[in-house]
Amino acid sequence: MLFYNWEKGKVESTFKLANPQNPLAIADVLSCNPTDATVVAVGGAYTFKFLIISDSIWRPYGFAKAENLLVCSMAWLDGDRLMVGTDDGRMLYLENGDLKNVYRMTDTVTMNLKIREEYVMPTVASLEIREDIIWQQNIRCLIAFPRGFAYAHGGGTIVLFEKEGKHNYTKRNIYMIPQRMVKDDDPNLYKIHTINVNPSFDQLIVTTSWSQLYYAMLWGPNLQMDPEPQKMEIMGQPLHHGSISGLSMCAWKPVFMTCGEFDHSVRLWDFETESLIMLKQYDEDIFSVALHPMGLFCLIGFTDKLRFMSILIDDLLPMHEIAIRNCKTVRFSHNGHLFAAVNVNIIQVYTTIGFSNPFVLKGHTGKVKTLLWSQTDLKILSLGAEGSIYEWNMTTGTRSSEFIWKAIVLHDIAFSSDTSFIYCIAQDDQIREIKESEVYLDIFYFYF
Repeated sequence: MLFYNWEKGKVESTFKLANPQNPLAIADVLSCNPTDATVVAVGGAYTFKFLIISDSIWRPYGFAKAENLLVCSMAWLDGDRLMVGTDDGRMLYLENGDLKNVYRMTDTVTMNLKIREEYVMPTVASLEIREDIIWQQNIRCLIAFPRGFAYAHGGGTIVLFEKEGKHNYTKRNIYMIPQRMVKDDDPNLYKIHTINVNPSFDQLIVTTSWSQLYYAMLWGPNLQMDPEPQKMEIMGQPLHHGSISGLSMCAWKPVFMTCGEFDHSVRLWDFETESLIMLKQYDEDIFSVALHPMGLFCLIGFTDKLRFMSILIDDLLPMHEIAIRNCKTVRFSHNGHLFAAVNVNIIQVYTTIGFSNPFVLKGHTGKVKTLLWSQTDLKILSLGAEGSIYEWNMTTGTRSSEFIWKAIVLHDIAFSSDTSFIYCIAQDDQIREIKESEVYLDIFYFYF
């Protein structure tokens, strides 16, 4: 343990916490006394100590029989009283360095800290059982504030105890992280990592394994004498969890659409107000999205079909289905009257009105990675995994030019504004300008 004086900018003292008699004893929780800077409490697996400093030397004092304890959280109620949470669902109450009570929190509704109750400390024999302890049993993220204390206990569950007098605490509310749909439902996503309270002590903010912040109001009309779980609210906008597999901008409105590979959701966003307009959850995998230039329609690639959807106020209404499985690349033309969808190594072009299929573009031997419409919608540019770039004429549905480079992996392509040049970015850290099927210019770029 290092004691750092931030005003002087140096380490003033150290203390070795390792226990040579038990290599499993690891101190990973530290809590400083809120009123006395010379006192700290440290704990962890098979270790717990009160430490006090005098003449730059740290010395243990008080309760230290922690060879059977798995400490995972600590919080000072005031300068004399400390609450300690353990991995097996117990909470220890210590006052002036001495252990006063041990509570099993699954059975505890009220706590009178002044009354000393009989308790049973874990025995050495029970250490073998502790290998089976799961994190849902932990008293984690313990935090104390003037009106009570809160802690995490179980998957996505926070328990609040309210202070009633100096020594009495009563279980008031239970808060739950709302359930969310994901590709592989993992209980660890609901593991609470941190709990904090705002300066006015009336809101909790929580982080979990989800890519999201949650909050809850502590006091008010929802305060219950008989606690029933209450869902926590999302702070800010509901965000994707996991990778965003598709993104499409709208030409006529300040909106864009995204789809999540892991969370099976499609979301419509307003980038001017930085807010979520609509969220649609599905049971199946989503591979791609394309937003119509008008912002009134979209294409979504599902496991079984590519679906043309009408965007309503709070829903997406299927209007037409196309038999393309796992479509990862689909693009509307700039005028919105056509769209092109990739079916492995074939590009299928459809009309938005009528959904006829005027062109089927064949030629790629590998999977088509990228599609690009020209500004006039008279050309399509495609990039295949085999290293070929094809330019297609959308008047005739024929290939007008090609560029093949199999020696280097190509990542993406772009048109110049007048479509006279093609640009491609490659794995060798170069951007190439291509004209008439030949490399016209090499441009080097660097990572900083």
